[in-house]
Amino acid sequence: ATSRKGLTSSVAAERLVLDGRNRLESAPPPSLLTIFINQFKDFIIYILLFAILLLNGLIGFFQELSANRSLEPYKK
Repeated sequence: ATSRKGLTSSVAAERLVLDGRNRLESAPPPSLLTIFINQFKDFIIYILLFAILLLNGLIGFFQELSANRSLEPYKK
């Protein structure tokens, strides 16, 4: 129901009553904590965290094993 000239005043007023103003509803911005927590919702993050924990465990294991082996001669 439009023309090249746009809506008539009566049609525009009618649509304003029916549909309301042509505005987007704006949500409040997310908090800093929410933004931070959302960084950990990706599956690849869990894989990386698991890999880091596994690597840290292996490094610690071999360091402790080496330390125990180097102390062995002093125990005798």
